[in-house]
Amino acid sequence: MRGCLLSLVCLAAAFGCSGSGRPVECVIPDGYRGQGWLFLDPDAPDVPVVDGRYQVVFPPDGLLRVRSMRPFEQRHAFSARYANGTPLSVLGHHAVPTHLGEAALWAGPRSATFPDKRDYIAWVVGTEADFKAVRLDQFAPPVSR
Repeated sequence: MRGCLLSLVCLAAAFGCSGSGRPVECVIPDGYRGQGWLFLDPDAPDVPVVDGRYQVVFPPDGLLRVRSMRPFEQRHAFSARYANGTPLSVLGHHAVPTHLGEAALWAGPRSATFPDKRDYIAWVVGTEADFKAVRLDQFAPPVSR
């Protein structure tokens, strides 16, 4: 069941994120491994546009608050890199790790917190084994506000 759900999430990410919207680039702290979250917070700043693309810069704790999920809802090209410029493969966005043990940004589910229904998108930075080790009930962000 879990494998089926993860496959659906990755398939949706692959088809939903290639095309006409402004590109999105995720910048991950150097050496970061673990979960990350985009968390909807109306008091947070907008995702900045840098060199014609949305630039999503994750803080060291992996929890980035954004005012709107709009940049992620339209069709778009998606890339990821460490802050030092080292590219990260992105599962489900036309790239996969070239080596089985290579770190990548793995797309997790989009959901909402309970009971306050705050929208979030989850990610895992690590190997395929790291991604598979996260249970579905562990994808929720560590805080809801």
